[in-house]
Amino acid sequence: MHYFIVTYDVCDEKRIKKVFKLCKNFGRPIQYSVFICRLSEENYEIFKSRLISIINEKEDQVMFIRLRETSEGNIAKNAFSIIGKQISAEIPNCWVIT
Repeated sequence: MHYFIVTYDVCDEKRIKKVFKLCKNFGRPIQYSVFICRLSEENYEIFKSRLISIINEKEDQVMFIRLRETSEGNIAKNAFSIIGKQISAEIPNCWVIT
């Protein structure tokens, strides 16, 4: 399992709603269009495949940023810094049903 920041820039309102809904199935929103996700390699590939089927690759962009992890599998405290309102980096384990 790996932690990712997933962020998107989608141009069409219908696609935005679909991408947002899909991202909520794989992670937790932390800002508008920004999610934190804990994904196995398999779920990472499934997530990417589903996103590709939704977005217009000439107009839209989805970015996956892999976060550093501790030896215990948690997000390293220095993996990112936040100015202002803090967020919880804890992500519950979840199942993705295909």
